[in-house]
Amino acid sequence: MMICVANLKSDDLAQLATEYTAAEIAFYKAIIEEIATSPNESFSVTSMVALKQLARAKVGTGKDKMTRAHGEVLLESFVANGWLAKSA
Repeated sequence: MMICVANLKSDDLAQLATEYTAAEIAFYKAIIEEIATSPNESFSVTSMVALKQLARAKVGTGKDKMTRAHGEVLLESFVANGWLAKSA
């Protein structure tokens, strides 16, 4: 059994609870949605599939558009901070 606690508010106080920007959180949410809807209930995705979520999440625009390199750094950061787990 798993229990998840989520803050559904997007107010100023909630934004102080993380070091990630709103665009980075949008990327994370897109990854989680992809994991939750993964085929055969595997509840996992490859890093390539996760990185494709950069476009789906519409992360950043113009000069603020998040690059693939930034996405790779973010994936490692999510793993390092315990937001995601990486298998061998």
